[in-house]
Amino acid sequence: MVLSPAQFAELLGLSRGTVYFWLGRGRLRGAARKRGKHWLILREAALKAVFHGTEWDVQPRPRQ
Repeated sequence: MVLSPAQFAELLGLSRGTVYFWLGRGRLRGAARKRGKHWLILREAALKAVFHGTEWDVQPRPRQ
């Protein structure tokens, strides 16, 4: 099943911005494809990357 970033965000209870942030950082590498200006997320591969992938290096954002 192929999802849009909005559908994937809704599935996980996240904001669309979070999903686009992950896409930009390559956190869903191998689970998402870009077609033109649209992202297509492969549901099963993306869920596997999120829940069973390698640990993500989480660094807090500096406050402004």
